[in-house]
Formats: sequence, structure tokens, C-alpha cells
Amino acid sequence: MNEEFDIKIGRRVRHVDGGGRTAIVKSFYTYPLVTVEWDDTGRESTGNIAYLLPVYYKITAREVTYPRGEAVQVTAYVNSNRRGERVVVSKWTTPLRNEDGQIEHPAGTITYRRIKGVGVSVEEMEPERVVTREELHPDIAERL
Repeated sequence: MNEEFDIKIGRRVRHVDGGGRTAIVKSFYTYPLVTVEWDDTGRESTGNIAYLLPVYYKITAREVTYPRGEAVQVTAYVNSNRRGERVVVSKWTTPLRNEDGQIEHPAGTITYRRIKGVGVSVEEMEPERVVTREELHPDIAERL
């Protein structure tokens, strides 16, 4: 989950060492600079996206059983109202097997997908992919 893809105009972010201060991304300059408006002061400033993390809401972790195996699943919403875009990260605790019984991914593999639909439907889901723990947002990684 490369953070640069989560930093876009209108996205709520926080500074990595700013005491939890949050801001809204207003515009982009030459990469990697963006203009943000800080929630607590209303002031705009320019910052490097390397120091900004997206804010996620309602981050939950639960153990789930799929027909293909068991996993710890973390769901994080982009909006505070639990609707629309969200990310789902699964850390497999059993080998992921296809319909033929062949192992697709060994246990311990972390997969990531972004779901853009409003409901629980996965019709607008990006393809599932394997990620390393270092790629994950720190608030999500700590729950795995």
C-alpha cells in the first residue's frame, strides 16, 4: 500500500510527527510537494508528502474464515461515515489455496485491496496483491 497513492486532493492527512494534527490536501505542486489546510488553525502550508500519512477511520481487525483459508483481516475506511472507499488488508494464517487445492500463497502472506464501492459488494475492487509489512500504513500494520 504505497502511501503516495493515498495522498490526493480532498484527502485528510496527518503529519508523521505533528502530534496528531490533521489537514486537508488542497493542491499539488511539483512532486513531492502539496498544499494542505490545517484543521486546527485553518492556515495553509506546503509540505512534503513523505511526511504526511492518510487518516483512516473505523479501523477494525477480526479473524475471518474464507473457503480458501483463515486470515486476520483489517478494514480501514477513507471516510468517517463507513461508506465508500476502504482498504482491506488480510494476513493469512493458513495457506491460501485455489479450487484445485494448490497453494497460491503460503501462510503469513499479507494481501491488500482497495474497495471503491459503497456497500459490501466487491464489484469495484482493485485486484488483490501481496504486500510487505513495511508498505502498510503504520495504523493498519500495528493491528496485524
